Amino acid sequence: SAFENLTGYSRHEAVGNNCRFLQGDKTDAGSIAQFVELIREPKIGSSSDIVRVINYTKQGEEFENCVTLHPIFNQAGKYTYSVAVMLRGVETSPTAEKIRAAIPTICDADAAVHTPARALCAEASAEHTHRLFDRMKSIFALDLGACLSSLLFTGEEVVHWLVEFVEERDENAGVHLELLNAAHQIESKTYEFKAEQERDAADLCFAFSDVEPPAEVAMQCMRELAAKSKDILCERHLADFLASDACKRIFCALYGDMDTDRATALERAHA
Repeated sequence: SAFENLTGYSRHEAVGNNCRFLQGDKTDAGSIAQFVELIREPKIGSSSDIVRVINYTKQGEEFENCVTLHPIFNQAGKYTYSVAVMLRGVETSPTAEKIRAAIPTICDADAAVHTPARALCAEASAEHTHRLFDRMKSIFALDLGACLSSLLFTGEEVVHWLVEFVEERDENAGVHLELLNAAHQIESKTYEFKAEQERDAADLCFAFSDVEPPAEVAMQCMRELAAKSKDILCERHLADFLASDACKRIFCALYGDMDTDRATALERAHA
């Protein structure tokens, strides 16, 4: 993908993680603050803003990242999300301009993606519930790495079912889940000093690999360990998990409880 070509990080390494992993010694805190402010407080009708920030590839190569943020609002004027377009070293290009021009500024307030999933399920027939379940599994199966990230950070109950399923198949697999969760905490936590984050990352690497890396490469080593654990879990367990009873329980947790008739129909359909 273009992102992988630009940064060296794969989709599995990036999806579900804070983009802080692109930062390094020369990353300006002011640029990051500007970036965060534009995401949190966009304005309707504002032109796309360009943020220039020093980022680093997976190999440690420094590059200037020119990011444009495109806020998307629904028809009621409520901010929904932002789309970012990244360019290396230049603010624009013919291709980038075409992409930017194609990004909408308003989305449908009544679109299904904005409809609470529990509300959908509350009135659903057994057949509709079955289709929703199949749709969720199909989406997850498209990208097992993103599926795993979503499940791990959905909630404690979901994580418990996932851990239970994986450890029943392989008692050592729980270590990989523990590593991913710990790495996520270090990535997402706000540290006053970068050295503190690097120390936590080094401690984590030592705890899971018996090797304590130097501080300057501790974050990179931690991400590599986490990526390996994610790959192992995806290759050995995720596809089977999507076909398991545990996945049905997660469906209920995400979409709301199903009554007995609907649950029975769903179980029969997948018997």
